[in-house]
Amino acid sequence: MSSPPSPFIENDLREAGFWNVANIGQGCKLDLKPISAFIERLQLGLPVDGLYSLDPL
Repeated sequence: MSSPPSPFIENDLREAGFWNVANIGQGCKLDLKPISAFIERLQLGLPVDGLYSLDPL
């Protein structure tokens, strides 16, 4: 289970519109592989819409 975001950055997260995203995972376990793959695609400028498989070939 993840811990809540630090109260020291709560206002910054709210102002950036990121507060709800920062609270995802409260009370549940996240699979970080798809999240990491999504972020990597964004950084590489690859398309992020549509269906993708994360299964190894």
